[in-house]
Amino acid sequence: MLKEMWPKIKKYVIGGGIAIISLVLLFYGLKGPGMGFVQGMLDDYIKKEKAEWTQQMNEKDKIIQEKEKLVADLNKQLEVARADYEKTKKELDSIKGDIENVAEPKDIKEIKKRLTKLGYTIR
Repeated sequence: MLKEMWPKIKKYVIGGGIAIISLVLLFYGLKGPGMGFVQGMLDDYIKKEKAEWTQQMNEKDKIIQEKEKLVADLNKQLEVARADYEKTKKELDSIKGDIENVAEPKDIKEIKKRLTKLGYTIR
């Protein structure tokens, strides 16, 4: 029965054995003088990668800060534009109301009076 199953489970048994041996070597076997050298290399590599990563993050933070300043400036411009829009809209609404409330002149004297008030000279 084992001969029949061995081809199917062979790779799992070998892989498991390699994993167990690797873990044992890492835990017990690599505490010699060579490990100090390897650990030093790893520490140097980690410091280098950390410095590069920190530099990249600082550059990205600067870009983000610049974009936040641009957004703040645009928000200020938007508020000014909204205020101008509201002011203009109120003025137009009041002018529209004034135009709608103008009554027809009753006679020629009132027409002349209105035209004179608008700056026209009447003879």
